[in-house]
Amino acid sequence: MKIDSVGIKYLLSACVVLLATSGACTNVWDPWLMERTRSCNGAACPSGQICNAVTLVCESEATTPKCGGFSQFQASVRNQLATCAALCHSPGQNTQAAQAFDMSDAVSFEPSGPDRFCQSTLTRVNLSNPLQSALILQPTPAAQGGAANHPYKLESASLASFRDAVVAWANAAR
Repeated sequence: MKIDSVGIKYLLSACVVLLATSGACTNVWDPWLMERTRSCNGAACPSGQICNAVTLVCESEATTPKCGGFSQFQASVRNQLATCAALCHSPGQNTQAAQAFDMSDAVSFEPSGPDRFCQSTLTRVNLSNPLQSALILQPTPAAQGGAANHPYKLESASLASFRDAVVAWANAAR
C-alpha cells in the first residue's frame, strides 16, 4: 500500500482528533483549563474548586458574594472607586494611601476580588448613618463637613453622585 502526502495528512488529522477527544492530550488541547485545575502548592484542589493561578490557593468555582448589597455595590460604587485604586490606593501607587485603604481588589480579575473589595469597603460605611461614613467624608471638602486629612476631594457634582451611590448601597446592605 502506497501512502502519499494526502494520505499522511488525513492519517495525522485522524490521530489528532482521536487524541483530543480521548483526553490523552488535555494539557496540549486546553492549556488554560489545565492551569486552572492543576494542583495548588503540590496538592490537588478538592472537587468543585479550582487553583487560583496567581495566589496558588484553591477557590470555589462559583463564588457567592458574602457582602451585603453586593449587586448595588458592583453597579454603582465599585467603578467609582476603581479610579482611586488605579491612582493612589493600591500597592505600588501611593504607599500611604494603599496602607490606609488598599483598594487593589477594585480592579482585581480574581473571582473573589469584587466580593472581597465590597466587604473591605463596607467596613468604611456607617450603616445606621451612611452620610457620616468615612467612605463619604474622606473625599468631601472640609468646608462641606468632610475630613481634612484626605488630600483628594471630589467636586460638587461628582461628590453628589458618589454620595448617593454609597447611601443607596448602604441601604441595600442593611
